[in-house]
Amino acid sequence: MQKVLDYISRFINEGDKRSANAKKNIIAMIFLRGLNILTGFLIVPITINYVNASIYGIWLALSSIVIWISYFDFGLPNGFRNKFAEAKAKNDIELARSYVSTTYCVMTFIFLAILFAMLIFNEFVNWSILLHVDTAIQEELHDVFIVLSIFFCLRVIASVFTFMLFADQKPAFAAAVQTIGQVLALSVIYILTCTTQGNLFLLALTLSGIPCLTIIIISAFSFLSSHYRTFAPSTKYIRLELFKDIIGKGIQFFFVSIIILLILQFINIAISRELGPLQVTEYNISFKYFSVVYMAMELLVSPFWSGFTEAYTQKEYAWMSNMLHRLEQIVVLSIPGIFVMLLCANIVIRLWIGDEVIVPISLSIMMAIFVFFQSAYCVYSNLINGTSKIWLQTLLFIVSACLSFPAITIGIRIFGLWGCLVFPTIIYIIAALLCRIQIKKLVSQRASGIWNK
Repeated sequence: MQKVLDYISRFINEGDKRSANAKKNIIAMIFLRGLNILTGFLIVPITINYVNASIYGIWLALSSIVIWISYFDFGLPNGFRNKFAEAKAKNDIELARSYVSTTYCVMTFIFLAILFAMLIFNEFVNWSILLHVDTAIQEELHDVFIVLSIFFCLRVIASVFTFMLFADQKPAFAAAVQTIGQVLALSVIYILTCTTQGNLFLLALTLSGIPCLTIIIISAFSFLSSHYRTFAPSTKYIRLELFKDIIGKGIQFFFVSIIILLILQFINIAISRELGPLQVTEYNISFKYFSVVYMAMELLVSPFWSGFTEAYTQKEYAWMSNMLHRLEQIVVLSIPGIFVMLLCANIVIRLWIGDEVIVPISLSIMMAIFVFFQSAYCVYSNLINGTSKIWLQTLLFIVSACLSFPAITIGIRIFGLWGCLVFPTIIYIIAALLCRIQIKKLVSQRASGIWNK
């Protein structure tokens, strides 16, 4: 046992400081992500047991409406993430602190305005009619939406801290903050089931309030500690002229993320229109099963985003080339794993879902291909994102968004259910190839024109 522990210790600590730090974060994040998934799995039956399935459905509907508002951050957190990492790599602590203070200021202004608009909207909407539920709970739904709106907007503002942790190459710390909030919320919900009758307002207060307060409290203590005291937000360090630097790349991150989300949502709409809701279920079950590969790849590559920001700023191209080679090896090694998942798909899905839904083998094959290229793109795009050279991705996905709905619809009409993935797969193939070319050019210092924007 000791030999195994010694081997693991050597593996983690070998190599340069940045690589060792990335490996430590990956291992910690695997544990935290597993705990987070387990918590999310447990919270569903406990919550349903507390309120009942219908009320839980109302909670999901209301919270999903509020969550969509998060995309109005216009990519500012990702823009801030890169600028903070660049400033820290240059050892410009004052500039880094100014980025923190300015981002908190701008995000507070944006989301307080959004909160005000949401509260006005809440005064005029009839939730019982909108959600097709009993009019007797209209007043309660009104109060629940207020609670959701307040805590959600506060949480988005407070999340600047977690993006700073990502920029500081501490993604495991950021994941720990989220996990602590989830575990505490689960604990309180369990206590409520033992001590109170089902109450939607208390449910909203717990599930939205506790994760929000967790981020606020941990960030406050962290900024008061010796390590992050030098980056603590202060009105003295607010420099609104830095806003254009943050929003410049942030808006491109915003466009890329929102367009990818829309394309994936278009698939559900197109399937429902052309084939019916049952096929939407088949598609989503297959997607959730194979998306484990993408989630794993994202987990592995996420610590390298800010690592590449630091290395690119400090012109450490040899390290970037070495990490790129290793991550490409992981992409290749994912192929047999995806193949095994494909072979086991019917068995696993039957054990998971039962016999009510049968996923066609043709869909599983296409989904496996789709997820592989999606994962490859994830690797290359995360590394490029660290350099802030994302104009090529932005342009590609804007064009894709214009073509996606008709192209996905045509694919379904020609090939059936698996045809919904033909166009998205082609897009990810093109995106992965272009991003691979771009990151190679950036690392070898041969990028120019659109490759360097």
